[in-house]
Amino acid sequence: MKIVAVDPIYLRMPEISTAADGTQDTLLVRIRTDRGLEGWGECDASPLVSLAAYCCPMSHGNIINIRESLLGETVDTPNDVRRLHAKALRNGSDIQQIDHAYSGADIALWDLVGKSLGQPVYRLLGGRMPHPKKPYASVLFGDTPEETLRVAQRIQSQGFLAAKFGWGPLGKKDAEWDVALVRAAREGLGSKAELMVDAGWAWGRDVETVLDRARRFSAYQVTWLEEPLFPDAIPEYGELARRKPAVPIAAGENAATLRAAENYIDQGELSFVQIDAGRIGG
Repeated sequence: MKIVAVDPIYLRMPEISTAADGTQDTLLVRIRTDRGLEGWGECDASPLVSLAAYCCPMSHGNIINIRESLLGETVDTPNDVRRLHAKALRNGSDIQQIDHAYSGADIALWDLVGKSLGQPVYRLLGGRMPHPKKPYASVLFGDTPEETLRVAQRIQSQGFLAAKFGWGPLGKKDAEWDVALVRAAREGLGSKAELMVDAGWAWGRDVETVLDRARRFSAYQVTWLEEPLFPDAIPEYGELARRKPAVPIAAGENAATLRAAENYIDQGELSFVQIDAGRIGG
């Protein structure tokens, strides 16, 4: 198949707020071929910044946009997808957003090849079987424990077996406030559903506070405590792991390159590694 079109498509809600809600806008990528097949992908980053990586004019040999790198290329096999990944990242190596932005194209190319070969992508990637996934609701903490309780009760009534509460007012006051929010989430979900907490970098580099909150939250059967520290606080994540927090630690979705992901695993020693295919290059 020959690539005949690379279409970045910007979507947004009518109004964008400061709430830590990543579903307010996005960049989709559609790649079309001369056989009439098309693949779709998504970039999880600032959409208009990523879009620029698809159409910015060439500055020199290390700043060539993604569309120019892909148009006219042949894509028939997984090796073609990998070849084009290497080409586009090499051509755009001085575009700071290149890994984030190329994620959408890479996902779209895997989609294309899977459709062409009649194979699921997990098999093209070398997987032998699909693994069941438990879907979970992902919401913000309410502005108060009472509002958080109502949100959790609604999620429970919808039949979810797991939910993640995050950001909002967590970490904005004291320990008792944080515990009240988590307690309300657990009360609303009931005792059987899994509860995850996304701290949204609330405690910066403060390992002691994270250890304290993990100990307090453990009373409410929290599956993981997500991103309690800054994304670049890799040494602090490592220290946290060595001190064995009462709740397992999750992080990694901010890794924009393979090397950054390896740092989280090797030095951060996370219990749950949350690499995002829409950010790390596909």
